[in-house]
Amino acid sequence: MSNHRRSGAVFTPYAIAEEIVKFVDLRNGDTVCDPAVGPGVFLLAAAERKMQLGESVSSICSTLRGVDLDPVSIEVARATMQLWAAWRGGVWPETDRLLVGDGLLDIPDEWHGTCDVVIGNPPYLGQLKAETTRSKRRAELLRQEFTSVYGTYIDESMLFLVKGTELASPSGRVALIIPASLAGSKSTQIAREWIDRKLPLQSIWVGGRTIFDIAAVDVVAPLLAGTTRDNCTVILRDPPSSVEISTPDPGCWSALLAGANDVPIIDLDKTYRVKDVAAVTADFRDAYYWLADRVVEGSSSDPRPKLATVGLIDPFLFMHGKITSRFAKQRFQYPVLEIEGNPPEAFQRWLDSKTAPKLLVATQTRIVECFADAQGRLLPSTPLLSVVPADAGVLWHLLAAIMSPPAAAWLIA
Repeated sequence: MSNHRRSGAVFTPYAIAEEIVKFVDLRNGDTVCDPAVGPGVFLLAAAERKMQLGESVSSICSTLRGVDLDPVSIEVARATMQLWAAWRGGVWPETDRLLVGDGLLDIPDEWHGTCDVVIGNPPYLGQLKAETTRSKRRAELLRQEFTSVYGTYIDESMLFLVKGTELASPSGRVALIIPASLAGSKSTQIAREWIDRKLPLQSIWVGGRTIFDIAAVDVVAPLLAGTTRDNCTVILRDPPSSVEISTPDPGCWSALLAGANDVPIIDLDKTYRVKDVAAVTADFRDAYYWLADRVVEGSSSDPRPKLATVGLIDPFLFMHGKITSRFAKQRFQYPVLEIEGNPPEAFQRWLDSKTAPKLLVATQTRIVECFADAQGRLLPSTPLLSVVPADAGVLWHLLAAIMSPPAAAWLIA
């Protein structure tokens, strides 16, 4: 089987598959599809549940569908279901509905709109890491397939949720495990809004970050079904509990997670926006490679530009020299940049845009962390945000606004 970091595949414990099967309210006769089926753990859990509900083994086997890119995983899934059927019903079923293919691009046309339940744990393929970045060819194919929701930086697990919506029958339910960050990320906003128009969010299962052995990632499973309700149910796995929260605006799924964690809902006056007084930018792969080629170990008095990473930004503090930072697979105490006298033109333009008074904002933690680079001597690495005011005189006002408790609560929500 392929390397999980490159493929994005994280194999699901059977107990988690059982929870998701119960979450979708599986019924007798339901056609069940897993578009990233792997070794078949979700289909196995669904088969067991359907048998408990009284459906015959032969009927169950005829209602299970799955697709996976990995032919070895498909062979494991086929063997799993055949052995299960032999054990539970003394039959050896055909497995022609377990297919080798791309769950986003190769699903048979006749499956669309005919699946009563779509479940699974699709690969997490974020586009900010080199090892999971799409090829140009794949990006173009996905753009053609998902024209209305596709974006350059959309994680493919969210595209699987879109595909699940397309596969669902009129009374269908969809529950796929995805990274919790996709419930609020900008790159998936259009997709979430599109999904809510087609198959609205009913509930959200919160799995936390400890359910996988090889990946520490916070995950959730949105339940899509029926029509919009007044309230959505948030089901917390650890400790087990549930809470009813008012249904948020279309696509605003992170409000449910915020509400479940007692983060207050903040309705800010949007008369004035940061973008009205400052340029807000995020740097991606080109900037990373420019910096990676030039970062060296410095000293406390080094005059060269300092490298700023997410780990070095604390609220109001820059921890350069105080803690060890990791960048480009190396560790540094005083990371600085050795910049040649005549850098490439694109790199020089980037340098010119960054050597100005600015805020450096880290958004990967529960509370936004922000530092004011008043002298413009720090060079940020991805995924830091740079906030460069048109008037340097408002730098500290922006810092106070971004770091204020209402803004932090609003950003979390």
